[in-house]
Amino acid sequence: MPNLLPPITTKKALLSYKQRIKESCKEDIFTPYVTIFFQVDYSYSFLEDIKDEIIAVKLYPFRVTTNSETGVSSMDVETLRPTLETMSKLGIPLCVGFGTFFKFKINLLNYYIISLTISYRPKTMSALINDIFYLYKTIY
Repeated sequence: MPNLLPPITTKKALLSYKQRIKESCKEDIFTPYVTIFFQVDYSYSFLEDIKDEIIAVKLYPFRVTTNSETGVSSMDVETLRPTLETMSKLGIPLCVGFGTFFKFKINLLNYYIISLTISYRPKTMSALINDIFYLYKTIY
């Protein structure tokens, strides 16, 4: 999903975006797979309501890529915990966008993230994100 302005953060915006994609495909059989922009204040009921409409919630760190000015400015796991744990309970995947800057370091970080998720199964999504951001701080 492109980094839209404004970002997709509500059910109305999400459904509207999916409908525009479907309409642009005209007669083609196509199911758009979309994400919603990570917010620290998503409620359990909101995420439960939209979970069948999305494939993941996408977290962008602040200003790490195009149109990420409203991205997460604090990587403090306690700040992120409520949304992450709700996502974990509902089985909603997390996608982390790190942008295109510092490609070598990003590729190295992606390698470690993939290795971490394959070889290490944290009990909660908060534990995984905590480990990912520890790696991020280590590399940068």
